[in-house]
Amino acid sequence: MAESVNIAGGATGYVLELVRRIPGLEDAAAEADPLLLTDNGPAVRVEFRQRVRTPEAWSAIRGEDELAERSPSPPLLLVAEDSTADARRLLDDHGIGIVDARGRAQIRFPGLVVHVERRGGGGKLGAGVSERRLAGRAAVAAQALLLEPEREWTVAGLARSAEVSTTLAHYVLARLEKEGIVQSRGSGPRKVRVLSNPSALLDLWAEEARDRGVHDLSCHRFATTSRALTEDVSRLLADADIGHAVTGAAAADLLAPFLSAVPVVSLWVGARHQLGEVAALLDAEPVQLGANLVLRQARDDSPLAFAEQRSGVWLANRFRVYVDLRSDPLRGAEQADHLRREAIGF
Repeated sequence: MAESVNIAGGATGYVLELVRRIPGLEDAAAEADPLLLTDNGPAVRVEFRQRVRTPEAWSAIRGEDELAERSPSPPLLLVAEDSTADARRLLDDHGIGIVDARGRAQIRFPGLVVHVERRGGGGKLGAGVSERRLAGRAAVAAQALLLEPEREWTVAGLARSAEVSTTLAHYVLARLEKEGIVQSRGSGPRKVRVLSNPSALLDLWAEEARDRGVHDLSCHRFATTSRALTEDVSRLLADADIGHAVTGAAAADLLAPFLSAVPVVSLWVGARHQLGEVAALLDAEPVQLGANLVLRQARDDSPLAFAEQRSGVWLANRFRVYVDLRSDPLRGAEQADHLRREAIGF
């Protein structure tokens, strides 16, 4: 039987105190090189990192895969000053444990299961992360890469596809190359970059996704079914030449059905339109409770990038739908995982 510890409470602030409380890890030292610990338990390798986000998590996963090809090795435990929730989940999925100085731990080793979660932790890294997020137009560039994962990309080609500046396209490619998510071939004007780990890119974007200036308007519009509501709303908006893209559970229902019923149809509307006027066009009444339609609008039209028409409905692209679902409290995480398996594949 594995020893299981599940603690919810404040952080200790001293990661070594936490590590030393775990059987077999009592002799860990903060300044040591990667350690091999065997006292009172199975062998465990410990590596120290300053921070662990999804890129660092994927780097550790690749390293473990390469090591496993050469010879069997004890499980790996990362000890970090900070980590994100997405990185901890990703490492756990691949059998790598993590403990951070904020008092959070996720370890699932033979004979030992530890879960420690800090109350109120948002899973975001604070000051010290200097990279520009994959948000806004940078996120659009990331989606362009995901939509054509086998393409050889030049800076100019990415700028054209994503409709971003060459400066931003260069930044995105250079950052992803630094993170080990894309690989470069050639040099100078002939230099191209190829997406080598689309899963890592999707995880990184999902971790950093943030839409600026988002406004929501909750409405109710009579409809016999959620599918009929989705189809009617998209048709009316298309006829009025209003840019839009259905997202969330309603979009996933068309891409990879999962829920027996979609409680709320959510869609992005172009930034130049007034949400109240859009609601009036749809004969939808703004409500505080009982909404079956949510109109969303960002500061720009980034959420509409690469929208596609399916069954007469304009949908956000499947990667955008996946990221939007992750923030849906009504079984969104489950549906996002299902969509990723069935409609994305990595």
